[in-house]
Amino acid sequence: MKTLSLGKFHGLQRCSSEAGALVILSVDHRNSLRTLLKSGGTDSISDNHLTSFKEVVVKTLGNEVGSILLDPQYGAGHLIARSSLPKCTGLIVALEASGYSGSNDNRISQVLAGWSVAKAARLGVDAVKLLVYYHPEADSAPSIESLIDSVAQECQTMDLPLFLTALTYSVDSDTPLSPNHRRETILETARILTTIQGVDVYMSEFPAEVKTDPDPLEWESACAALSHASRVPWLLISSAVDFDVFLRMTEVACRQGASGAAAGRAAWQEAAALSGEKQRTYLHKTCRSRLSQLAMTCDSAAIPWMEFYKAPELPADWYRNYPGISNNG
Repeated sequence: MKTLSLGKFHGLQRCSSEAGALVILSVDHRNSLRTLLKSGGTDSISDNHLTSFKEVVVKTLGNEVGSILLDPQYGAGHLIARSSLPKCTGLIVALEASGYSGSNDNRISQVLAGWSVAKAARLGVDAVKLLVYYHPEADSAPSIESLIDSVAQECQTMDLPLFLTALTYSVDSDTPLSPNHRRETILETARILTTIQGVDVYMSEFPAEVKTDPDPLEWESACAALSHASRVPWLLISSAVDFDVFLRMTEVACRQGASGAAAGRAAWQEAAALSGEKQRTYLHKTCRSRLSQLAMTCDSAAIPWMEFYKAPELPADWYRNYPGISNNG
């Protein structure tokens, strides 16, 4: 078991349930959320529309989870200023710019311009999240690994937990990843990226191909392999699948070693096409029920993150040697 620094340990406590499961409500979407909101019949989606939707989602659903994941552009700062965040729920803020540069077969991720780990720490968040596009054989792989290492070092300095998400893709733009190749790419990505010092939690795509291979034994095998590959606690991301499918995926993943799940569009995407009272009713009845089911599933089946990490043993004067923040961001 690894000893985690005091600030990181406290951050993970803030982001998890009493049982140690990491159940996250993801509302850090930007461009994809604009597209969803347009499906409600609105041609142009303003920045304030994005923020208002995030606000109603968070205010309605935030108490059902251990933590909420928001972006800095349309979410975290605005919802803090509006006193819209639940007081007993952890706050994780994304670091990355939306999307990627480069080509489809050589994707380049970067931190949002003007944003940093130090600024997130100053804001008072409980953890930060970095999403990268990654393939072990892509030309950009070394630079992505360097980016993660740099962010991880900043998190060490600020004593904030780092949640890392990696999205895989094909390095042959003419040929999508086959189910077997996708599985191996996800596993190899986890093996490589979770060895980077300072990555505390890994957020992964489901390693089996749900649509083409519905065999639960294959799902179990793939998730067990991912648990073996990851050096840190890992949790499942929803990747916009239907909620009923995501719930089954989550139960399999947790019973095979995952420490929780992050529900984004799978939890609330239908509400984006609604407005007013219809939207609020759908979020309150359907989406709250979904997250309650997800939380119960994770609490009963997930591997607590405390089985990976323990708090440091502190002498009476521990605070004397605890480093202060000197990074100005």
